[in-house]
Amino acid sequence: MGCHAGSCKGFFLIHSRCKIAVVNSELEDLVQRVILAHELAHGVLHVDSKIRTFHELSYLDDRDFMEREANIFAAEFLVDDTDLFDTLQSHTDFFSVASSLNVPPELLDFKLRLLEKRDGRFQAPYLAQSDFLRRDISKPLC
Repeated sequence: MGCHAGSCKGFFLIHSRCKIAVVNSELEDLVQRVILAHELAHGVLHVDSKIRTFHELSYLDDRDFMEREANIFAAEFLVDDTDLFDTLQSHTDFFSVASSLNVPPELLDFKLRLLEKRDGRFQAPYLAQSDFLRRDISKPLC
């Protein structure tokens, strides 16, 4: 799929009743995990949807309901609450927590925002970059 600006990061499709999640293999492993979880969410949550469009939204874009649902699924799937609580107790730096959990800082930020909305125990650091999935994938994440 390429590694230039604007390259496709991944997509989900159904062909002959087979569900297929496709992830750009040129992405960093850390980003591939997030893309795969996001695309799997579409396979679990949105297979009955009549909407069959292919478009690229920025990561954590709240304007599209299905994309938001897929982001929530990815955050919940990749970051277990118990693991997060344990890691937060042993690390004081936000970026070391993300590294320890093997997720991009933007996904950790999103997960903390979900926890903040759910039970108010966290004040999210609001580091999310709205163009995370649109960034130039030829450059390192950090």
